[in-house]
Amino acid sequence: MFEIDLPFIGGEVIELPEDAPRFDFWLDYLKKYLDEVEEFLISKASATHERYRDIGAYNVVGDYLEAIEDLFPNILRRSLFVTVLFAAEDELKDTCQVVEKQKGLSLSLNEIRAPGGIIGKVKKYLEKLARISFPSTPEWDELKDLWKLRNCVVHSQGYLTSNRDDYLRSQYIPKCKGYLSVSSDIYGDEVIFHRGFCERVIEIVNICFQQLNSAFMAEKHYGARKLSYGVVEKANGRIEVRVYHRNATMRRRLENSIENPSCLLRRYDAYSHSNISAEKWLSHVMADYTGHFLRNVVDIVLT
Repeated sequence: MFEIDLPFIGGEVIELPEDAPRFDFWLDYLKKYLDEVEEFLISKASATHERYRDIGAYNVVGDYLEAIEDLFPNILRRSLFVTVLFAAEDELKDTCQVVEKQKGLSLSLNEIRAPGGIIGKVKKYLEKLARISFPSTPEWDELKDLWKLRNCVVHSQGYLTSNRDDYLRSQYIPKCKGYLSVSSDIYGDEVIFHRGFCERVIEIVNICFQQLNSAFMAEKHYGARKLSYGVVEKANGRIEVRVYHRNATMRRRLENSIENPSCLLRRYDAYSHSNISAEKWLSHVMADYTGHFLRNVVDIVLT
């Protein structure tokens, strides 16, 4: 076993099996694999050129040269592209499982229905259930486009065959000039993956998950084995206290204090010495944000 620190769930140390890959390590391994195989194909093509140029026999190896210069690299990049997005999907699902466990949520990601594929589901799950702001950035917008391309590869072997692919043809592929192109053959219009595209995809995925981790870290967590409260400091100077525990008495008391949170301070001493988790952790919240409670700039949210 080895231990890793996941800051987005409150800095708690989680034990993982020794064979559990870290996502960033996995992406790094994929990039190294891509570099190695790309270089091998280049050296193989160069050696073949030199060997058959000397004997004037290009016509003998023409198809083979075309394969190692064009076909094999496209297959490699296309396969690695799909692998990266499958890994990203697994990481998103694992993240939601961690959140579900940490916050004691009543629904799992599998029970969520939302447009926009896996990204749409995760966005709805984190924002509506976990009360975590999902990043809205150009990188996440591009990741959505990459998912459209992934569907084209998985379902049509990279051929633009349906109306759903019109966006890829008219907007996304032209935007990726130098990285993607379209080649027509007897089977239709095929998306061609050029060198540098997979590196670009890995970079985008890395940035997206860094942004997601930052969104998690924005909420300060209070709780032991299970999360009791989360606090988010807002730009307008207020704080949002999110209630995750299921202590009925405390939830009722907090609900009655929504209009006047400062009244909770009268119970601070009792809560700070209490053995009831929901009371004790609220005292920690009040200790850290006494000024906010005194000024009644506290928004209490019962999740």
